[in-house]
Amino acid sequence: MSWKNVVVIPCHNEEVSIREVIADVRRHSPTSDILVVDNASTDQTAERARSVGARVVHCPFKGKGRALKFGFSKVQADSYTIVDGDSTYDLSRLEEMIQAVKNGTSMCVGERKSQEDKAYPPFHRFGNWLFTLLLSVLFGREMKDVLSGLRVFSREFVEGSPIQVKGFEVEAFYSLEAAIRDLDVKEFSIKYFARPEGGQSKLRSFRDGFKILFCVLGMFRLYRPLHFYGMFSGICFFLGTLSGFQPILEFVQDGYVYAVPRAILAASLMNLCLMFFGIGAMLDAQMKLHLRQLESRLFQNRKSMEAPSFEASNSNSSAA
Repeated sequence: MSWKNVVVIPCHNEEVSIREVIADVRRHSPTSDILVVDNASTDQTAERARSVGARVVHCPFKGKGRALKFGFSKVQADSYTIVDGDSTYDLSRLEEMIQAVKNGTSMCVGERKSQEDKAYPPFHRFGNWLFTLLLSVLFGREMKDVLSGLRVFSREFVEGSPIQVKGFEVEAFYSLEAAIRDLDVKEFSIKYFARPEGGQSKLRSFRDGFKILFCVLGMFRLYRPLHFYGMFSGICFFLGTLSGFQPILEFVQDGYVYAVPRAILAASLMNLCLMFFGIGAMLDAQMKLHLRQLESRLFQNRKSMEAPSFEASNSNSSAA
């Protein structure tokens, strides 16, 4: 059975570059299907995509995460590719990335390489470095380009990682999902270009940077609750010990506590310490159970999809 890859291109006002992106996909992966998601564009993006034979669907709600979620709901494939419609990504290694997913990799990422400040401004480089560091520290996963917009996913990865974000946080979301589920990820070095003349970036460095930061911290709280609440537990333990040192010393020396307010504060902080630790432990157990159930469900779905072909092959061999 032939492998089906669908390239999903989310676009908001990309009339300048969309035809070039479609041509690049066809040049480097001629067997892939193309789906352009017109994300509430007010220009000729949809018309220009249709003029070169691409399938176009309209997502009325702005936001890259929303556009990708809408696009994935419209197609079924063995692997899914996402790429921006601004013609900044070199697609010459796209077939290599698709082949890696065929061979069992869950997600392939295009690691951007550019010497042009116009293409990859220093502030964006710093942001990528910062979020890469956070991914390593908080989730124990090493990646070089957490925010790349060129990715190829397996079907199981997409089905097991329904998009929970609305905007440009979606790349960070997928990087975190791979780290949380301990999935195989490969990065491929690619060239990264400046936008064509007339194109305009929709990314707002500070606004979208904070959204990505909140996404990372939110997923850390959700998927690593013992670590998240454990930090607060540790802080309360430290402050409680500091506050309670004098009352304990007074009781040992004099048999009486003079610093009563500090003793009450220390006891309260220790109660908070135990409370945070208990919350983290309970949520951690629930999250591990949820992840086990998710993997089990995906495994069963994979077996059910493979079973008919197996039975068919047996019946054919018996008939022979």
